Amino acid sequence: MRRRRIEITRPDMDRLQGLIEEILQSGAKDKAHLRDLDTNEEETIALVYPGEANFAENRISVLAPVGTAILGARVGEVSEWKVPAGKRRLRIEEVFYQPEAAGDFHL
Repeated sequence: MRRRRIEITRPDMDRLQGLIEEILQSGAKDKAHLRDLDTNEEETIALVYPGEANFAENRISVLAPVGTAILGARVGEVSEWKVPAGKRRLRIEEVFYQPEAAGDFHL
């Protein structure tokens, strides 16, 4: 498994925070449909900033291990990372909302 460190500049963080706020206000959902390759279970999650995370509502922080593992992944890609019980492998089955594709990304 390849480990990667994610770094982000303050201007990028500000832009991303603004984008998420626009998405939340518009009612759009930034969700991804995932399949666990070991159990074949499926789930849909929303990637959000840490302050918006809520496990019970499947709103996962972009800074959580699963969030950083799938951040920027494309449909069909498999993300893998270590967990206390071994490792998890998730395949991106579908992305329901992508700001750039929807024209909601503003510089």
